[in-house]
Amino acid sequence: MTREKIMVDLFDFSPPTYYRWTKHEKRKIFDLLDYAFTNEELEEYLNTGKIIRVEKEKDFLIVEKSAITFFRNLANETDYKSLKEIIELLVEHYKENSNVISLELFAQKLYSKKIFSCLFYENNYNAKLNFKTIDIFKKEHEATLNYICRNYDNLKPDIEKIVEELNKRYLVIYDDGDGKTD
Repeated sequence: MTREKIMVDLFDFSPPTYYRWTKHEKRKIFDLLDYAFTNEELEEYLNTGKIIRVEKEKDFLIVEKSAITFFRNLANETDYKSLKEIIELLVEHYKENSNVISLELFAQKLYSKKIFSCLFYENNYNAKLNFKTIDIFKKEHEATLNYICRNYDNLKPDIEKIVEELNKRYLVIYDDGDGKTD
């Protein structure tokens, strides 16, 4: 199908209108369509009402939002200051385990690193945070965890932003108005 025929079918107008809009009036919508879509994609849309590439991008955004929600949940439910270290530990485990996540092996790695022990002196509290962390990982969809491991470098700014937001929130909570945090 020619580009002209695709546009005529897409916009439901006559070929002379297409010619006038593209050649004389130079409407920018056609530049945008040329920039964003191939003829095959527009034909696919005319035939099915969808474009597979666009649908895949939507799926990607859903998984990315799931990862950010997971980070927020993990930071809120455990110790937000350790979020980056926990995720780095997961990515390290993923790479060491041939790009597969085993929660049992990850739990062993988490317990052996004692991430929370440097912040809290109480072993019981440390064990509770480790247990809660693993429980949160168990509840998360495997596709989200795999996505995090494969795209960690791109997600670092999101993790840092979450930690910064929570740090500011907790500083405000502990500020008694004298300009100093307790």
